[in-house]
Amino acid sequence: MAPLHPKRGPLPKLVGPAPTSTPGVVRRRKTVKNGRVRPVGPVAVLLSACLAGCWTQTIGGPGQTTGQGADGGAVETFQIQPSNGQLDLVFVIDDSGGAAAQQKLAGQLPGLIKVLDGLPGGLPDLHVGVVSTDLGAGPDAPAGCTEGGDAGQFQSAPRGSCAATTLAAGAGFVSNSDGSANFSDPIENVLRCIVPLGTGGCGYAQPLAALVRALGASGGHLPDLNQGFLRPTAGLAIVILSAVDDCSTSSGTDLFKTDATTPGLSDPLGPLTHYRCNRYGHLCTGGGMMRAAPPLGPLVGGPDDQGIEQLLDCVSNDQPGGPLTPVADLVFAIRSLKPRPDDQIAVAALVGPSAPYGVRWSAAGAANPQNPSEMWPSVILSCGAAGDPGVNPNAVAPSSDGSSGEPGVRIAQFVQAFQRGVLGSICDPSYRITLEPMAAGVADVARGVTCSPGPVPDDGDGQPACTVTARSLDGQAPPVTTPIANCATTGDQLPCWTAGAQGSSTCPAGKRPFYVDAPRTFTGQAGLVYDVSCQLCAGACP
Repeated sequence: MAPLHPKRGPLPKLVGPAPTSTPGVVRRRKTVKNGRVRPVGPVAVLLSACLAGCWTQTIGGPGQTTGQGADGGAVETFQIQPSNGQLDLVFVIDDSGGAAAQQKLAGQLPGLIKVLDGLPGGLPDLHVGVVSTDLGAGPDAPAGCTEGGDAGQFQSAPRGSCAATTLAAGAGFVSNSDGSANFSDPIENVLRCIVPLGTGGCGYAQPLAALVRALGASGGHLPDLNQGFLRPTAGLAIVILSAVDDCSTSSGTDLFKTDATTPGLSDPLGPLTHYRCNRYGHLCTGGGMMRAAPPLGPLVGGPDDQGIEQLLDCVSNDQPGGPLTPVADLVFAIRSLKPRPDDQIAVAALVGPSAPYGVRWSAAGAANPQNPSEMWPSVILSCGAAGDPGVNPNAVAPSSDGSSGEPGVRIAQFVQAFQRGVLGSICDPSYRITLEPMAAGVADVARGVTCSPGPVPDDGDGQPACTVTARSLDGQAPPVTTPIANCATTGDQLPCWTAGAQGSSTCPAGKRPFYVDAPRTFTGQAGLVYDVSCQLCAGACP
């Protein structure tokens, strides 16, 4: 079933023609009264109105309880912050492998653009950046890696058989903003030319740290080509594609170093392979052990009949002092970019399922010439082609197009830390399964949808029990205040506010999505804020 949009019912699928919208400053909406649908007025919702010269305002910040309603429910007060329909979209692409998955994602991009173009008013005021997972491996980088990799800089060069992106000379990212584009081909063609980054990157992929670096969330130097990408009032959407789990390292780590005199299992960190990222990034149970790091050698019970140690309930190892950056720190860095991250950030990831999680031991061979028979561990693929010996035999839904992935434990934990987070398998035959619900979150972020802090009941006319007041804070004493009516009572004449049904849009169950639309002539008042008060239900709303 397609995800519901509070204003427009099901969002458009990632196939077929994009829906059209009619510009204007009066909107057609449907309200429910006495169990029947009642049409009111002509069409024009958020982005249509923005193109006609208005901003959408969003209810932001934590609610404040100011009293108690007639039915015993608290009266919650919100403050509204301005939003202007901008969207900053980032693709984080694992360039250490996963060529088939990159091509599959590139093939899905036209559908995603159609969903965004199908928003009321068409495509948002858009920035799109593509960043690789290659942050290098430090001064002692092993073969295949450089010291600093791509350092979080946006990638904008044509790849594969693509001859030109048509981006303006020197552009680091795609921009279609303020009525001006820095490219000439259709935007989906531009992105399909850039997104497949290939497989030449460092094998120790750091997608989360690369994202933080690309957006300047770490407080360090922002790469030159990334300057101007992230806008303070824009919604932020993130899409991660990775065939391996995140290996974002802490400052000064020696995770990628090895001592030539003690190679392989003699090295305190274990063999210099991607297994170090698993061993120091995950904590698991199984094999008779309590939650601990994946082992260097077989556990007491021994591997199963296929030589695999099946581990369970794996989570990110966020214990302090480890060589990998805790996922919680990376989540905090990204959430700190926005004052209302639950409302302003949408995240999706296409990675290997976190389970099944199996460790297999195999002879080192030429990787350890001093002891080629030494048995080295590796985490086997949690999804891939049916019958592939490198895929966990407990894996389900095999890939038929060459896509495969190791368990993406840390990336999954990162995505789940966001209210508008969607997780999908890199082995899915079509990424529509993930991109359609992700597009619903992106649409809400672009539209400035904000979820209420709790269940808000309807009054006798089927409208939320809320009041909205505009307040100008330009130094006047007392401030100038103006009541703002519900759009259902104004015939959708702006300024007005409205709210969707409980649990509609991408809001959690029991919460309502809110919109407040106003013309630029109104929002241009100095220091303008909105005060919103809503009565919450004492329990579940009837």
